[in-house]
Amino acid sequence: MPLKVSPWANPLARVVQAALAMVVLLLGNALAAPPAYVAGKHYQVLGTPVETRNRAKIEVVEVFSYGCPHCFHFEPQVTAWRARQAADVDFVHVPAVFNAQFRTLGQAFYTAQALKVLERTHTPMFKALHEQNRPLWLNTELARFYAGHGVKEEDFTRAFNSFGVRAGIQRSEMLTRSYQISGVPAMVVNGKYVVDGRMAGTNDAMLLVVDYLVARERAARRAAPAAASTRPAARASR
Repeated sequence: MPLKVSPWANPLARVVQAALAMVVLLLGNALAAPPAYVAGKHYQVLGTPVETRNRAKIEVVEVFSYGCPHCFHFEPQVTAWRARQAADVDFVHVPAVFNAQFRTLGQAFYTAQALKVLERTHTPMFKALHEQNRPLWLNTELARFYAGHGVKEEDFTRAFNSFGVRAGIQRSEMLTRSYQISGVPAMVVNGKYVVDGRMAGTNDAMLLVVDYLVARERAARRAAPAAASTRPAARASR
């Protein structure tokens, strides 16, 4: 009967086995690790950060326009992404202002916000423009649209021309310039990083880059108190 010899009896076999195990482990870790996104390739870093509306949270802005068909198709993905976010993420819509039509549609967004009907008119606005081909950049047509959603025409006109709504669209125009946005949809993380579909590869992939940047900002916030606690206390002057 032949003598069975364990492969472990051979030192070389043990080395090969250990090396193979290490390769499998490293490969598994590489496959499990999130993709590495690179500044200047997958997202842009703003030279001058833009003030966020709530410093206690990680702000994520979607710069969009009702007049943009890509924004219309992207909206369901953004809505689902927003619903999954933790409480430390502050999501903000900012209407882009590139031309007179975008300005009017952005003003309609702030009007709906002021009248507290945005939740029920946001998606229908997209559909009216891109499925029904309604010319909602005309004020009269806008008033009819909102009347169909329970807003009296005089209430719409008063809010549309109000100081608060005009201030909102002026701020949007300023933010569009500060973010250095040239197309929509685009997303801005914590006033520092700008992502669009061209850089990310697709509009859906843009949300993966945003996830990466949100996680990065969250980790930096967690590390900041720990770093502060390890600093030596300042010596009192004599």
